[in-house]
Amino acid sequence: MNNKTLWQPPILNTSRLRLRPITLEGAPAIYTYACKPQVAQYVQWKPHISIEETKQISNDIFLANYHNHIYDPWGICLRAHPD
Repeated sequence: MNNKTLWQPPILNTSRLRLRPITLEGAPAIYTYACKPQVAQYVQWKPHISIEETKQISNDIFLANYHNHIYDPWGICLRAHPD
């Protein structure tokens, strides 16, 4: 899927936080928490084993949802550190 031409949900800002679409460029940041067993015990996925796996999941699920104009999932970050 071409991430640059893909429909994405809008970016929403609060005074501290930014709610934004997931991108493939964000895979390293997602991987840093998605690989942890202590995180995976509270969610519906197993710990990711590589950044490549995170990219594949992002492409197959997250970006596929955007392709179908589904607003799920969102990324969340501090406005002061949007990357």
